[in-house]
Amino acid sequence: MWDGAFDTANQVNFQERFNQPEEGWVARHHKIFKRVDVPAFGNYVAYFEQYAGDPPDVLVRQRLYVHSVDVDAQQVITQIYAFRGDDADKVVGAHEDPVALAQFAPGMMDKLPDGCAIR
Repeated sequence: MWDGAFDTANQVNFQERFNQPEEGWVARHHKIFKRVDVPAFGNYVAYFEQYAGDPPDVLVRQRLYVHSVDVDAQQVITQIYAFRGDDADKVVGAHEDPVALAQFAPGMMDKLPDGCAIR
């Protein structure tokens, strides 16, 4: 369920090598997904951190991805939740130590609009 680290380093390296126009270049990002136990959100929850820069050392985004099944539509739906205010600071590195995430519930976070859901 998405566990792992993903990096755009190879894509970034190929942009110059293959003479792609700079205005279309993709910036380097390092993304970490880790399945975590956050009971208030259900059984299938992943914590996400995204870093930017080269090397990617600037934390730019943290989210919870909550997976569920819509039986009628026969789809897996992933809703995305953002931390509010300084709550994100309290859980930096939760992919390695997810204990701090257990305190969160859906009403304590901002659910991204349904158009942001992954189907």
